[in-house]
Amino acid sequence: MHAQADAWSAQGAAPGAPPAFGEEFERALWDLVSRELGRLGAAGGGFGGALARGPVGGAAGALGGWLGARLSRLFLRRTRAARTLALAVPPERALELARAALEQVGRLERLDVPPPPGDAAGSARGTAAAPAAGEPPRVGPLVGLVRAGSLNTNPAAVAVWARPTEAGASQLELVALAFEGLVKQRTVEGALQRVCGLVESLRAPGAS
Repeated sequence: MHAQADAWSAQGAAPGAPPAFGEEFERALWDLVSRELGRLGAAGGGFGGALARGPVGGAAGALGGWLGARLSRLFLRRTRAARTLALAVPPERALELARAALEQVGRLERLDVPPPPGDAAGSARGTAAAPAAGEPPRVGPLVGLVRAGSLNTNPAAVAVWARPTEAGASQLELVALAFEGLVKQRTVEGALQRVCGLVESLRAPGAS
């Protein structure tokens, strides 16, 4: 097994940088992260408001936290990263390992959007994907939310595909997107490391 950082920059990707997933799919991933920031902001604001002012304060705090997190996306940097992970298992098994990893370090999400370019209809819901020109078919994507960054508190959207390589082997293709403020937390790199590290441990000899 070998993990390799993709040439895709964590600060942004050139047009056509792999793995390609299309503008609509990317917008859905950003919306997913934004909603999660809103949920976390509402939960934190509601808890703080309830402690200070009771139920009414909790509701006001939750609304303020939700609005703050939703609006903050206008002022935060968008960060991206991609990574590949070679595995000596078929693509379907590789995606099973990725699913288990996402469930352990985060939670799986469903995106009801058209599949990315080169994927078969329904692939955004985890079915088999059609090959792009000159490439073997890939399976996926799976999509999850993983917290990383400072104290693992910043959410990142992670999308995972599996592509067959040599006989019986495959390569996971992972993309992570997250918002960050002025302080660099390396959220996307951390999210990919958490997922890939767990995939490798699950695949290690003796792992269930």
